[in-house]
Amino acid sequence: MKYKITQERLNNFIQLSELLLDESNLNKDLAKAYFQIIIDQSPDIYGSGDEYTKYLTDSNNGAPLDIMFEVFHQVCKESTETQLNVLSELFATDSTLAPIANNILVVWYNGYLNTQYPPAKFYSEALIWKTISANPPGITGPYYGHWAYLPEQQIFKPEFLKQAEKRKIKI
Repeated sequence: MKYKITQERLNNFIQLSELLLDESNLNKDLAKAYFQIIIDQSPDIYGSGDEYTKYLTDSNNGAPLDIMFEVFHQVCKESTETQLNVLSELFATDSTLAPIANNILVVWYNGYLNTQYPPAKFYSEALIWKTISANPPGITGPYYGHWAYLPEQQIFKPEFLKQAEKRKIKI
C-alpha cells in the first residue's frame, strides 16, 4: 500500500516546513508537490555506508513521516523559543528522521531533490532565489539594470548585524 497524502498529513508537512524554514504562508500546491517528492525520494532506512536500502514508498504505513509529524506536534507543546532547538537536536541524532528533515530543507531551497522535480510552474518558487535576492535563470527580471542597485533584502553575516546593532546603524 502506497503512502497517501491526506489533508492532515499535508497540513503537518506545511507546519513543519514553516518552522524548519522560518517561513510563513507557504504555497499549498507547491507544498503538495514537494511532499510527494519527499515521499518518493527520502530513505526509510539507511544501510551500511549510508546507502539507501528502503524507501518511504516501500512502507505499508509511511511510519517515518508519521513519526516525524507526531514528534513535531509534541515539540510544538514546548515554548516557541525552544521548538527549533529541540527539533534540531533530535534530527541531528536520529538516523531515520535526520535525512527526511534534511530533504525537506533541500527540496524547499533547491526546488528539487535528487532527480525529481515538481511541475515546471513551480520553477521560480524555490527559496534559493529569495535567499540570494536573484531571479531564476530564464525568468524575466524586474527591470533592465536592476542589478546595479542593492537588493531589498540584503544578506549580511551575523557578526556584521551584531556590530551594526551595537552602533545603532539601521540596515
